[in-house]
Amino acid sequence: MPAEAHGDADSRLAVSKVYAREIYDSAVRRRGVPVRSLFARDLSGNGGAPMARLIQVGGRGGEVLLKLHLALIWRSSREPYNTAIPARKWAELLALPASASNGARRVIDAISTLERHHLVDVEQRRGGPSVITLLNETGNRQPYAPPRGGGEADRYFQVPVQLWLTGTLQQLSAPALAMLMAVLADQSTPGAPVWWSTNRFPGRFGISPATRARGTRELRDAGLLAVSKHAISTSPITSFAPERVRSVYTLTGDALLLPPAPATKAGAEVHAVEGQS
Repeated sequence: MPAEAHGDADSRLAVSKVYAREIYDSAVRRRGVPVRSLFARDLSGNGGAPMARLIQVGGRGGEVLLKLHLALIWRSSREPYNTAIPARKWAELLALPASASNGARRVIDAISTLERHHLVDVEQRRGGPSVITLLNETGNRQPYAPPRGGGEADRYFQVPVQLWLTGTLQQLSAPALAMLMAVLADQSTPGAPVWWSTNRFPGRFGISPATRARGTRELRDAGLLAVSKHAISTSPITSFAPERVRSVYTLTGDALLLPPAPATKAGAEVHAVEGQS
């Protein structure tokens, strides 16, 4: 049923969760949506990773860009890594208001932005929805292939699919989603705590202090993130040296990747792409 048949946010979210379940059931049943770490972080320290660029050009609509890109990766899980779904359906998956009108226009605009940033290729079809084909998440214009974790360029993280299935991801703002992916990208293993130097964080992720603070607060309020303070000595040779306080970030709740299901013949394709480098 179209989302406009429901006037309130709760009803839109219910429709969105139905669509998310359909994608989960029809695509490869991954525990998480695999995303190359270089989508989120810039190892040169210049803050120029694709995630930061999408937030900057998207403004208040940055969340649509990030969510749609994740949804496209999730949906296009097999060769030739493309999909052709009407913009209205994407708008309903993202729980956007007025999905058949303004919501669909926001999706069309987001697809055009993703194409300009070389994250997708779009083939217009007369009388039908455009065919959207994934490109490499780094924006290097190369064809897409699922990351395998072989080397820094192929290192990846996974955005847990239960965030979609529970409707949690659909409700996150761009700052919250950016902070979620920043933590995921820098985990040594799924669920491991992470911390950053305050001075280096903006260059690594292209996220301003205000955006970082807002995103962190939203994730904590949603039960997806715990932040603890750790005292760090400034000297390794004396116990009485001044101490610095380090914020340590640990994902919680639905932001944690679920354990893998027992291996089966039908699940062989899933296990080929699951895990974290």
